[in-house]
Amino acid sequence: MKKLLLAALLAGVFVFAGCGGEGKDSSGGGDVKTKTAGDSLKTKKGIENKLDETGFSIYPGAEFKKLGDDEGKIVYSVPEVTEKERKKVKAFYSEVFENMKKRGWEPVLGEMEYNPQFDYFYGKGDNTIMFKQSYFTEYGMKIHDLYITVSSE
Repeated sequence: MKKLLLAALLAGVFVFAGCGGEGKDSSGGGDVKTKTAGDSLKTKKGIENKLDETGFSIYPGAEFKKLGDDEGKIVYSVPEVTEKERKKVKAFYSEVFENMKKRGWEPVLGEMEYNPQFDYFYGKGDNTIMFKQSYFTEYGMKIHDLYITVSSE
């Protein structure tokens, strides 16, 4: 019985020893970087890292509210809920997406006047970004939220 327990323990040690963070490519190439939990599009850090990679900016003053139900979706809240602030946010993101166009991002469904699902839907290669600004009243409170979804294949 002791030998069986020892064999199981050693097998476990070998399994965990093989699970390193970075390793060598088996083809003899170079180092291979493996993803960490912070790279996942299921975490705030992972989504924000991906947005930084794409050059997508979060509106200054917007505060993290929650992760969305879908992978890659994050919600920010704009504390000042006024029509003037809404227009400032719209102008800010018009400029963000104009700059993204200059870096090769394109509207996924062509230029659109209005879509109830998103204000902007851009893609570049296997990456897409959807953005929606929501301005509404709930339980007597005015709410100004930014919904951002990033995906990567």
